[in-house]
Amino acid sequence: MKSHWRTVIALILPVLLASCGSRTENLVAGAGQDARSCVTSIAGNSKYGILKNHTNIEHPEFITADMTLDKNFATTEEALAFKSLIDEFLPCKIKFFETLSATAPDLQLILIKAEIRGKNNISGLVNKKISWGVFNKNVVNNIASFLDESRPALQRLQARINIEQRQAAIARQQALQALAILADTALTLNAISEANRPILTTCSRGGLGTVNCVSR
Repeated sequence: MKSHWRTVIALILPVLLASCGSRTENLVAGAGQDARSCVTSIAGNSKYGILKNHTNIEHPEFITADMTLDKNFATTEEALAFKSLIDEFLPCKIKFFETLSATAPDLQLILIKAEIRGKNNISGLVNKKISWGVFNKNVVNNIASFLDESRPALQRLQARINIEQRQAAIARQQALQALAILADTALTLNAISEANRPILTTCSRGGLGTVNCVSR
């Protein structure tokens, strides 16, 4: 279901945004924020209001216990709305998936497996093979499975980010030291230049046989 890639975003965005950006952080956090904004905009469309009594379309990780007990089956109108919602969500996650492919391919593979399970769940709902309650239970279980499977990959991603942060901090320190050396060198060269600058003296005759001289 659409839930799992958004669960990834919910897990890693707070960590990424609270720290000082490395290249990986900037890529993943940027893609995650774009995806989140995209989802929020689409889910807020009034045409999807009929789904909100049955499931949490924006934050599936917050599906309530009552929703897992819903014995109703999706009506034709609800099934069509759900299909439309999934189609609209697709562009939201493309960039995020591409970013994970470049930065955390192991996490992306786990996410794809969860997406396949989710698509089967959606198929059961819209084809009236399972109720909303069963659908919601499957979403909850799928998210739990994804979180369990993805924990090592998330830890590796965090370790990579930590390394990049340390490297970035070292690079910044080296750059500051280089600037300080350049500044000191410039001051030294300027002092040497001033010390070696030739002194020019200009004299002119004044009144009553006096001579006025000025040195520069």
